[in-house]
Amino acid sequence: MLPPDKNAQSQQGQPGARAAEATSTAGNIKPNDAFIRAIVSKTRVREQEAFIVTFRFYTTLEVRDIGKIEFPEFEGFMVEDQDLPGSRQLKMEHYNGRNYYSVDLKRTLLFPQRSGKITIPSGKIEMVFSVRSGKTVDTFFGPQYVMTDVKKTMTTSPLAINVSELPAGKPANFSNGVGTFSMKESISATSIKANDAITLTLNISGTGNMKLIKNPELVLPKDFDTFDPKITNNLKFTDNGLTGSRTIEYLFIPRYQGTYKIPPLEFSYFDIKSNSYKTLSTPEYTLNVAKDPNAGSNTATSFTQTDVKVEQDIRHIKTGKPHLVKTDNFIIGSWTYSLWYILPSLVFIVFFFLYRKQIKENADVIRTKTKHANKVAIKRLKQAQKHL
Repeated sequence: MLPPDKNAQSQQGQPGARAAEATSTAGNIKPNDAFIRAIVSKTRVREQEAFIVTFRFYTTLEVRDIGKIEFPEFEGFMVEDQDLPGSRQLKMEHYNGRNYYSVDLKRTLLFPQRSGKITIPSGKIEMVFSVRSGKTVDTFFGPQYVMTDVKKTMTTSPLAINVSELPAGKPANFSNGVGTFSMKESISATSIKANDAITLTLNISGTGNMKLIKNPELVLPKDFDTFDPKITNNLKFTDNGLTGSRTIEYLFIPRYQGTYKIPPLEFSYFDIKSNSYKTLSTPEYTLNVAKDPNAGSNTATSFTQTDVKVEQDIRHIKTGKPHLVKTDNFIIGSWTYSLWYILPSLVFIVFFFLYRKQIKENADVIRTKTKHANKVAIKRLKQAQKHL
């Protein structure tokens, strides 16, 4: 799972390198020879402010196998894991005055969902190391240590994160966004005919808790048909949070001609850099809706959301003279219906008995030969009579 690089393997394979760096034995693997750390990028954050926790493994010993790994539950946080490569190499890192081979086992973005002191519990990992057994053997190059495999369970220390509340004065339309954001908007048309569709597109981009933000609410005139917005997220993992954009497409249809005002869309968030609330807004749009030339014609078909819903539950009343059918006039249960079952059964039975009789006659060899001889004799007598 976590193979060391070639240089690491070559150094770990030499007894001299082990003697210089590792002092653990089969009966005692020292804590500073192999351990796991939980590293956080911040210990003091705001609600919804992103920070990273990294579980990193350190060793000076040769790793032979990896056992059970248990990462803690992040209660009180929204979690976004980083996708790490399946095969990762150990790299050299200088820590606490000593060189180690290290590798990141897990990197996670955490977004605290409440204020106060929140504890990240311990994580646990089991590994098998190759260490000295305490025995030596004599070789051409001198005494060499005999190595043996030893399992060790390592745990991380619990971490306390201090989460402070967002300051007072939240806007009424606060989006729950914490980070840095910008917003762009566009509209498909402002001069249209009644019953034509319009799309208002909103693009919110930035870095922060992008998956947790609320979409701005679009308030439209009552004569407009509205639909659920289409939402597209394009996000990636970064050390400061989720970076990317969210695209929101609002689709609506004006049903009558006239001039209408589309009020601005507002997006309020808490800006981490300025430590204050900010509100982004779109301009107010004026829609000029002309009369639908097909309105009122028999060939035109126009449905509203209400029409579609009613049509699914209640069918329109049919007019005209009804056509009634006598309820007791059914073919099922009649004599004609029964004959379709009786006649094939009778035909099958007749053929079955004829077939059995034929098989029985073919089994009687003497009778078959006699029958054949009679046919030959009759044929010859007819020929003799013809010659006479």
